[in-house]
Formats: sequence, C-alpha cells, structure tokens
Amino acid sequence: MATWQYPVLEQQVVLMKTLVGLILWLSVCPVYAVDCDAIERLGSWKGYLIPSWQSGRKVVGMGKLALYSAPDRACRVAGEAIPAGSRLDAYVDYKGFTSIMYSDPEGELVTGWVVTRRLKPNGYGIGPKQ
Repeated sequence: MATWQYPVLEQQVVLMKTLVGLILWLSVCPVYAVDCDAIERLGSWKGYLIPSWQSGRKVVGMGKLALYSAPDRACRVAGEAIPAGSRLDAYVDYKGFTSIMYSDPEGELVTGWVVTRRLKPNGYGIGPKQ
C-alpha cells in the first residue's frame, strides 16, 4: 500500500511547484489593463506645471524618444517617437514623465508624454518671463 502513496505524493509536489511558479510568473508579468485616459487626466491635474518661460526642452541621449499617451510605460504610442536633438515644449512633470508638444518635420503638432530624464532645458520658452 505504501508504494502507491509515493506517486500521489510526487504528483502533489509537482503540482505545488507548478502553482508556485505560475504565481511568481504572474506577479512579474503585466497582465492587468491600464486606463491610459484616467492616468493622463491624473497626471495633468496632479503634476507640476512648468512655467511657460521655462518650457523649452531638447531631447538628449541616444536614439529616438518614445511617446506615451499617459505618464505610464504601459501607455506607449506605437510607431510614434521623437528624434534625439529635437526641440519641444514641456507643460507638466509627473512621476518621471513630462507632457510635451512637438512640431514634427512636416509641421504636424504631436502631443503626449515622454520620459523626463531624456529632456534637458534649452533656455527658451513659449511665454514671457514673469
């Protein structure tokens, strides 16, 4: 009778290891839905408003700067990026992201959020110093 209990015990151990592994995997995978519109409203409302005379920024670092629809990495806008060295205007800083407006080479205005650490003030702005 004891020889039949070992396979059952081994199956239970394998099942427990599988469940623990699945729980650990799910804890690091972003399987949740993100409400980018709500996050964008929150960031615009709670973020630090950049004075218009200090709004000028330059994109620094290597490669293109990814554009996000909200201040959250889950809200990346597919196919949209700003080239390094570009100049843009910043409006709000919130949790490591900055709300910006950028005029692309075709003259189209692009708005969204970018990672703040890739921006450097350029000494210009869109309004007079107050």
